[in-house]
Amino acid sequence: MKVYQKIAMTISAIKNCEQSGNSEWLAKHREILHEIEREFLPSGSGFDSGTRLVNYSKDKELEFHYGYHALDDNGSYESWIHLRCYVTPSFLGVDVFTVLCESDKDSYELWDFHKDYIEETFLDSLEAEYTLI
Repeated sequence: MKVYQKIAMTISAIKNCEQSGNSEWLAKHREILHEIEREFLPSGSGFDSGTRLVNYSKDKELEFHYGYHALDDNGSYESWIHLRCYVTPSFLGVDVFTVLCESDKDSYELWDFHKDYIEETFLDSLEAEYTLI
């Protein structure tokens, strides 16, 4: 099973627990989401603040927040780019759409330069095989 599939199944289980009032399993399913954040979503190699799933209440859309620590031409850390990533299902798996949360000129230039790598890395993490933790 892919990571995005495990996330979807876990979210469904969370919603069922919320509706039935099963607080014991609700906590267990939420912990599974936290383990997925820690073990499977981008972390390191620029994603130095980790990745958090912040909204799964909408049907057919997940929202993640993360920061990307951009490098300059000399390989030194230059600046943080704060991003929101929206993931929706598609016939081929999932679609990833990332939005820049900052509005200064430097952030847009950095985002434009790093965009392909950031989205590809995020998509790869979601399409990885989920292994039991």
